[in-house]
Formats: sequence, structure tokens, C-alpha cells
Amino acid sequence: MNLLNYLKKSLSKNCCNEGDSTNQESIQRTDDYCIQYGKWLKLNKHQSILKSLYEASLNTKGNVSEKDAFISFFIIPKINGFTIQYDRQRWEEEDFKYLFEYIAAYLMREHGFETVSSTREVIEDSNKVEIIERYKLKNPTLEVDYSDVLIRLYYTNNQVTSIKFCGTCAKKRITNLSGLIKKMATA
Repeated sequence: MNLLNYLKKSLSKNCCNEGDSTNQESIQRTDDYCIQYGKWLKLNKHQSILKSLYEASLNTKGNVSEKDAFISFFIIPKINGFTIQYDRQRWEEEDFKYLFEYIAAYLMREHGFETVSSTREVIEDSNKVEIIERYKLKNPTLEVDYSDVLIRLYYTNNQVTSIKFCGTCAKKRITNLSGLIKKMATA
């Protein structure tokens, strides 16, 4: 079966099937983007979003009616994470774009993570174009709760749709995703 899959991939390398990645490149930020990010940071908008995320993390076992409909969590033995769905009634698109940057920068600055890769991938379907920006971070010292972190920002038809955070739990450590979110919100 592996040989068959290899042949299929090899023979169709130069054609794009529906839903195939059509472009993958490193994330490059312009000077203007960095200036706008700096201005956004000074407004402390990240704190209110992360505060909402923190409050939702404390409510994961509460009633469904009390849970934030735009925030979901997964806490399994080896991986912790969350998804924040974009809601234009609460946030602006730039808030999500820059929150994506903030989380990565915070983990590098405060917890010693290093960038393994930063990619921007475009996937074309017949009725939509999806863009996924990813930061894959690693902590070489393993002195933190998570050894690897993957942060993704999703766009559909050039509209922000969600941010996803996924952390691989470090061995022999008790993880505290809510605590990490709280620290990010107050930094």
C-alpha cells in the first residue's frame, strides 16, 4: 500500500487536485506589518482577548449555556490546546492576526521557545481558498510545561476564521494551560 501511495504522489506532482496545497512558503512580515503590530500591542487588545480565553478555560466543565460558543479546548494526556473562532461582533480581524504573533513572541521571550518553522500555506478548493499560517516552536530545555507548540491562524477567502494552539506536554511535568493563558494575558 505504501508503494501505491508513493506512486500516486510521484505521478501527480505537477498537477493540483482539488484541496491540494498550491503554495507553501516561509512567513515574511513587512516593516509596515511590524509597525502596525507594535501599535496594536500598545493598545493592549491582546489582554482582553486572552482574558476571555482564560475565563473560558476555567469554565470548561460548566453548563453548556455558560460556555463561550467561540472558544473550545482540548485537554488530553499528551496534548493541550484551544481554538478561538473569529466573531466580528467581538473582535476585529487585525486582533486575530496580531494575537497569533503575540502568542509566538510571548513563548519565545518568556519561556525560551525557538522557532522551528514558520509557514504560510495556500489551499485552493473549487469554492474557497484557505490560507493557514503556522508557527512551530520548540523548547530545547524542556523546563516548561510544553516541549512543542503549534500555533495556526486560518483564513477562508481572505477572511480570518480562527486561531488554534496545540501544545505537546513535556514529559514528567504537570501542565496548566489556564495558567499559561493567564500569564500571557498579564504580560
